[in-house]
Amino acid sequence: MYEGLYSWIVVVLDIFPMVERPDVRFYRDVLFFFLKKELDKEVPCLLDPIFLLSPKEWKEIMVDCKKRNYIFVYNLNGGTNLMKIAEKVKQKTKLKIICATPSYLPIRGRSIIVRRDLGPREFIGMIANATYVVTDSFHGTAFSVLFSKPIISYIAMPSTSSRIYSLLQTCSMETNFVKNPDEFEFEKISYSTDSYKALKPFIEKSSSYINQAIL
Repeated sequence: MYEGLYSWIVVVLDIFPMVERPDVRFYRDVLFFFLKKELDKEVPCLLDPIFLLSPKEWKEIMVDCKKRNYIFVYNLNGGTNLMKIAEKVKQKTKLKIICATPSYLPIRGRSIIVRRDLGPREFIGMIANATYVVTDSFHGTAFSVLFSKPIISYIAMPSTSSRIYSLLQTCSMETNFVKNPDEFEFEKISYSTDSYKALKPFIEKSSSYINQAIL
């Protein structure tokens, strides 16, 4: 989980002297908390900015895809391994798969609808209306948590996994964090009817800190 983390630490510490407001410093990732030891003050850990809007506010922005009862797959770097997980979910639920990907590599599988043309508002709408979400993306995971969707997050790139794990851990959904698609078990998925509610204290803290910082 920590691979690649230390290279980012070096970059962050190099940048700090250039910050115009040295009194306004924060991190979005729980794992970066230990950097407090390298600084001269407490450094709060804030949530990703997408959580500063409520699910209702995001739904006012999104484009409704008019589809229901499907597994939404956002395949950023997960490739065939991510699709293996999606196929396992499909076998258990009998739901169709809609796969969004920026890659032009072929997505193989029976009855898979592939979308390479989704804009940000359509992307949010696809997650909001999905029955399940399978992704290797942090923001795919984050919006799924925001809309309280059953989420399976595959770690395609360990160097960027800390943010996903931290978020799922905060919501007590660590079992939805998949490292090996061959070991994924559908029955072990953690369900939360309101994962967004679990983040409310952190959302309030983040919002309060940012409001104070910009005044």
